[in-house]
This record gives sequence, structure tokens and C-alpha cells, in this order.
Amino acid sequence: MQASLDLQATTTPPDSWFLRLLLRLDEWLSAADNTPSPEAFDRFLQRQLGRLVDQDEVDLATFDPGPERTTTCAALVDVLCAALLVPESWQTAQRAGRLLLVAGLVTLRFDRCRPFESAGSIGELLQHRAPLLPSPPFPEVLPDKRVHLVRAATVSDLYVVRSEWRCYEAGEVADITNVLAREKLEHKRLSIEERELTDVLGEERVTTEERSDESKDQVELSEETQRQVDLAVHAEGQVSSSGQYGAAKVDSTVGASVDFSVSDAMRRATRVAREAVHRATAAIENRRRTERTERMLTRTEVTDTHSFDNPSPEHVRGVYRWVDRIDRYQVVRYPSRLQLEFQLPEPGNALRRLLAPSGTAALDDPGVFALEPTQIDRASWSTLAARYKVLGISPPPDESVAVSVTVHGSTSTLPKDEAVWNLAPATAKEEIALPPGYEAVHVSISVRADPLLGKFVREYTDSTGTETIERFRSLSVTATVADLAEWHWHPGDHGNTIQPDRTQRKNATAAWQLPSQKGQLTYPVRDKLPVRIVAAGAESVSAAVLVQCALTDAAYQSWRQGVYDLLLAAHQEAQREYREEQARLAMRGASSVRERSPARNQQMVREELRRLVLAWLTDQSPFPGRPAVLVDHPENTHLPTALEVAADIQFLEQAFEWQNMVYVCYPYYWARTDQWDDLRLLETADPELGQFLRAGSVRVVLPARPSMQCQVEHWLAFRQPWASGTPPTPDKPAYVSVTQEIRDQLLPPPDGIPGESWEVRLPTPFRWLDASARLPHNPRGVLGLPPNEPVRPLCDHPDGHGDHVDGEE
Repeated sequence: MQASLDLQATTTPPDSWFLRLLLRLDEWLSAADNTPSPEAFDRFLQRQLGRLVDQDEVDLATFDPGPERTTTCAALVDVLCAALLVPESWQTAQRAGRLLLVAGLVTLRFDRCRPFESAGSIGELLQHRAPLLPSPPFPEVLPDKRVHLVRAATVSDLYVVRSEWRCYEAGEVADITNVLAREKLEHKRLSIEERELTDVLGEERVTTEERSDESKDQVELSEETQRQVDLAVHAEGQVSSSGQYGAAKVDSTVGASVDFSVSDAMRRATRVAREAVHRATAAIENRRRTERTERMLTRTEVTDTHSFDNPSPEHVRGVYRWVDRIDRYQVVRYPSRLQLEFQLPEPGNALRRLLAPSGTAALDDPGVFALEPTQIDRASWSTLAARYKVLGISPPPDESVAVSVTVHGSTSTLPKDEAVWNLAPATAKEEIALPPGYEAVHVSISVRADPLLGKFVREYTDSTGTETIERFRSLSVTATVADLAEWHWHPGDHGNTIQPDRTQRKNATAAWQLPSQKGQLTYPVRDKLPVRIVAAGAESVSAAVLVQCALTDAAYQSWRQGVYDLLLAAHQEAQREYREEQARLAMRGASSVRERSPARNQQMVREELRRLVLAWLTDQSPFPGRPAVLVDHPENTHLPTALEVAADIQFLEQAFEWQNMVYVCYPYYWARTDQWDDLRLLETADPELGQFLRAGSVRVVLPARPSMQCQVEHWLAFRQPWASGTPPTPDKPAYVSVTQEIRDQLLPPPDGIPGESWEVRLPTPFRWLDASARLPHNPRGVLGLPPNEPVRPLCDHPDGHGDHVDGEE
């Protein structure tokens, strides 16, 4: 017997007779369903004590268990505390808690010195008490529960209200129709609904752009050089020599005269003229036109004809009465149930959609337009457009755009034969038009300048006076953007001067391409951005200007507001169509829902509540179920998944008494305000179904199966089925057979104790033509009965005399 308790060997003495007593007594109490008679309990306790302490006869009034009881109970408390901290040790915790309850029962019998009053009192002591854990450290050291309930799960008596219908009776007057003598009365109702929807969407966009770029460069070089060189060489010499050598005498005389004259006249005229005209004219015309016309005409005509023909000389009256259903209710008490409580909002949403009448447009209620303009952004606009079914929404404007222009400028023409000191600089300016909704923040400029060649007057640097020279000017370029940015270029080695050396022709061989400059504006500019390029020493200048523009907050907010307006208009149109559809259904007299029999309605309601409770218990909303079929072939089972989810399915179906689930519906005003109108006007033939579908919230109490209360507590703490173990086998107490499950689905648990009962009159939408033409009275009134009747009753003949009679039912 000692081996049946885990950890016992390390926490209790091996020869603890009190522990053996508790184990034997627990087994005997379980066989007696925890409710033995007081006499049988005393006899069994005396017999076991005599065997364990080796006494022939034990007097329960004077017997003292001594330190054995204290030591054993302390060890059981240690085992219980240790097991509660380990989810896998739930069986040990359950066993230790049970033995502590049995120990408390035995201790109480020793202390009271007399038998218990009844078998029920013994059951109460075993089932309605719980061991107290030491504080501290409990309950702080226990893990937080994974499943939170409206109230803490506790064990108490469960009261279930069961109902059944008893009969139908005629109730209050619904309508009265009078047909005079020899009158033919005809009621004809013609209802025509005609709706025409014309949707025209047109868009046309034309963009035209024309550019002209003209550049004219002309360089004229005229050079005339005359050079005359005269060279005269006159060499005149005479050498006389006389000599006699031997018999010979030699006399020689040499004389020379050379005249050399070179006359070189060269006239050179050079004229270089370059004229380049570049004209680019781009006419871009983008014409887009989209037109959609949709015309939908719906015409519905309903004619109801109801005629009465009275050829007799007497007047005819017809009294229509509402039909009421009489239901009987009875309270049934189920003792010692672990109860879980839930509060479920709008429980009938899914069932209302399922039961929506067929043959209608089945428009969904668009609900309340809870969108704010601040919720519209670049990431959500397309999703919102799809949700509200809006076409033609413009996408958000780009966060930044670039505008590029080219500006040109030139200086005045140089005089041909006259030297000048200076010449006006080449100037180019432009006002750049910025896109609407954008502001310029950055500017990039690239400049190309052609140096100026001409005759210039300048002063001597080492003496007074001036000279005229023909040279190229050095360049000095300045670019300004409004008054926000300025750049300067000084290419070459001599600044804004005349080139000293005519051989330095690097600025003459080609145009000077200045390095690009970038900069941020001091403050953003909108609408127009003025740009000015001044190039001193240049015959012409051109610049490419690139302006980076950022979207303004006002433009973004304008786009956001435009999208919001379109979404709001679409929602209002959807609301209008939905309300028209509801009105049309009401006009046709269509039922709010497609109903089944009351028994089938009740089954659907309870199944829907089970689905909502399971979503709460599993913390999965919406509840996805436990699918275990192949995606591509749903007719086949995915065996690994089926094995994996079997534990959850069987535990959640078997661990609770679903047939004992009780609920009460709260009115529509606990639902969303946009649902109030629909819920208030919903009518059903079955009153209980209508009460559920109209409910704004429902309170649900679900009991656990008595044999699986510990496993349910474990699920609430750790959300693990079967207390982290495997499903029980048929030899375990928690095992539920297929036969038992079938019985539980069809019948309530057998241990219910019937209590009080009452009957209630429930309204229905049906009308009954009373057989009597007299006005009815209420034969089942319960107010103002003797001796508290009114002093002056208005109905003088409640027994049927006069016009106040009981209608047939």
C-alpha cells in the first residue's frame, strides 16, 4: 500500500501505520461513492485501526493517533506542494490532496467523539473542502493560469433550469376586421420597388510640353600680318700676295661683292565663323480617357389581395389574436460540480448569418463607419479601397519629384575695329514652375560657358599708359537661386582677367564645362523658383538646373481627405442599399431567419455556445477547430496531424458536462450600437431562438465532469490535455466509453435532484382567427386576486357575459 504514493519513501517513515490507514480508507470510501452511512464508516475505521495498532477493540471516542498523524500529514503537505510546482506531477498532487482530505475526515471523527450525522455530511466533508497550503510561499510561487475566467473556478452545487413546451394558447388581440352587411371588402396591397443605379466615371488627361533650345556661337578671327625683311650683304675683300719660290714667281688677287635682298610679304586673313543652332521641340501629348457607364434597373412588384364578401344582412366581425406558447421550467440540482463561467459578447452573430433568408440579395450590414482620416496612409489605402469596394481612388502622391530645365544667355556683340575695356556679362535667367503640392528643397546646377575673344584695352603693369591687346577673357560665373543659394566658379589660373599669354588657348579650343554644384535651400519655395546665371568673360552661357521637390504636408493631407471622402461616400451608399434591402424584405413579409423546429434550433444554439466557449478555453478567436485532412485532398486524413489533435478533441469533449451547460441571454443593448436596430427588430417563430439571436451578451456556466475536475484545473493552469499525460485507458477512473458519451449527448446526468418548477407564456409571431366574434378577456390573470381586487374593476363580466368573453384556445 505504501508504494501507491509517489515520493512516499523520501517523505514518510516506512512503517507509518497512519498512512496505511488513509490508503485503505480512501479505497473503501471511493467504492462507497464517498457517501457511506455513519455506522458503516465507524465500523470500518475501528476494524482497520485494530489491525494496524494491534488492538482487539478500539474506542473511537478515546483513541489518540499520537505523532503518527502529525508526521504523516506534514509529509503529505510536502508532497502536495512539490507536485503543484511540476505540471507533469498532477496525479501525485491529486493523490496527496485526496489523502489529506481523508486525514481531515478521520481527525474530525476523533475530535467530535461521536458519529457523523448522515452519509451526506461525510460526502460534503470529502468534496466541499480543500487542503490549505502554507503561506508564504503559496500562492505566489504557483504559475499564472493560462485560461482566465469571469470568476474563479470553484466546486459547488450546480443548478440547471430545464424547459419543455406544454401548449399553445390564444393571447391578446392582434387585429379586428369588420365587414358590414352586404359589403364586399377587399384589401389589396401593391408594393413596387424600383431602383436604378447609373455609375459614370470619366477621366481625361492631356499633357503638352514644348521645348526650344537654340545655341549660336560665332567666332571671327581676322589677322593680317605684313613682314618685310631686307638683307644686304656686301662683302668686298682683296687679297694680294706676291711670292717667289725658287725660279717661280706667283702673284694672286681675290675680290668678292655679294648683294642679298629678301622681301617677304605675307598677308593672312583668317575668319573663323561657327554657328550652331540646336532646336529641339518636343510636343508630348498624353491623352487618357476612361469612361464607364453602369446602369442597373431592379423592379420588384408584390401584390397581396385579401377579400371578404358578406351577402348576409348581418354585420360580420373577425378577431385575430396572437398565439402564445406555454413553456414549463424546472430547477435540477447537481451536487459538487466544478463550475467555469464565461461572458460571451454577441453570441448570435454567426448563427444569424447562417440563418439569413435565401432568395435575397443577402447584403451584409456595413456597420458603423469608424474610420478616421489619420488611419489612411500609403500602406493602408489600397486595403481600405478593397474593403469598402471603391474604384478610382488615386494612389498617394510621390514623396519627392525632380524638375529639370535648361537656361541660356549671351553677351552683346563686340565692335569689330574698336577695343573695349569690358563687356557686359552673359546672363541667363528663368522662373522654374514647380508642381502643385510640392516645394523646392534642393538645387543642382551644371554650367557650360564659352570664353570671349576680343580686343581689350588694359593698363601697363610696370609703367603708365594703356595698350590694346587681342586675347581671351578668363571666366567668372555666378549662379543664384532666388535669394536662397549662390555659387561661384573661377576657372583658369588668373581669375577674371585677360589671359596674358596668347598661346594659353585652353579656354578657346572648346567651351568650359564647370563642375556641378549642389545645395539645400534656406527655406522651401513653392509655385516658382527664379534662377539667374551671370558669366563674366563669356560670350554665351547655358546651365542645366535640377530642382528636387518634396511633397508638402498640405498636399498629403488633401489626398488623405479625398480618399476619406470617397470611402465615406461608398459606406453611406452601402448603408442605403442595405436598409433598402431590409425594408424590401419587411415589405414582402419575409421571415427574419430561416427557422427549423424548436428542438433543432435549441441544438444549434447550444452548439454555437460550445464553439464560443472552446474559443475561450483554447485562447483562439476565431476558433479554428483541429483540422486533420490533406489540403489538396480533403477526403483523406493526414494521420500525423490526426494523432496530434486527438488528445485536445477528446479531452475538451469529455472533460465537461456539456449537456449541463446553462446560460442566460442579456438584451441587445450590450452589443455594438450599430447592431441595435437589426437586433431589436429581429423576429422568429421560436421565442428562445429569437432571444439568443437578439442577445447582446450571454452568461454561460459550464460544469466539469466530476471524475475529471483535477484534469480541468490542470487545463486552466497550463492549457494541457489530460494533465500533461496520455488519454486514460478503460481501466482508469477518468475513462469515458463511447456508450457513456452517447448517453451524455442525449440525456442529462442521472444524479440530478429535481426542484421547483413554473410555467411561462412566451410570445410568437403567429396569429389566430378566434372562433368567437366577441372580445376576449384574460382567464389566467394573477394580479388583483381576492382579497386585493380593485375597488372599481373596469371588466364587469369576467365570466363571459357581455362583450368580455374567453376566446377558444
